[in-house]
Amino acid sequence: MPDDRKSEYRKPDYRKPDYRKIAHELAQLGAEAANRARATGNGHYARLARTLTNRAGEILDDLDRAGKA
Repeated sequence: MPDDRKSEYRKPDYRKPDYRKIAHELAQLGAEAANRARATGNGHYARLARTLTNRAGEILDDLDRAGKA
């Protein structure tokens, strides 16, 4: 019978984040927020759209500067 208790003490599986994927997802969310801002006229969505797309751009710029693009 295998000892299942050992599975409780395994180290967590930490992986390096995929920053390119994160930036892409932020840009998609920004586009969705921009669409909602246009549809509703809600300035909060417009601001959220700008913030999300700006952060996505900053991540990609950082990756370019680090030579990881």
